[in-house]
Amino acid sequence: NVDKDNKNTEQEPQLWDMHSLTHMQANIDDATPELLAHAIDLLLKNGAIDAWIQPIVMKKGRPAHSLNCICRCEAGNTNTDYVDA
Repeated sequence: NVDKDNKNTEQEPQLWDMHSLTHMQANIDDATPELLAHAIDLLLKNGAIDAWIQPIVMKKGRPAHSLNCICRCEAGNTNTDYVDA
């Protein structure tokens, strides 16, 4: 028999703790859809929780895209390498 009253009192870390997440954003102009899709794929493969593209308008009415990423704030997280490139 298992004693149901004797439960572990330690709480596990929450997956969506907003204090340990970072939102990164980069505005990109003159990029092909293939390049943008590849950037999203790289971010997700390297541990991003979510990544997406939004169309935006830059100065002088030029079309561009905003690359967004949500990732965990951990040492060794390499997502900034891909956004910064």
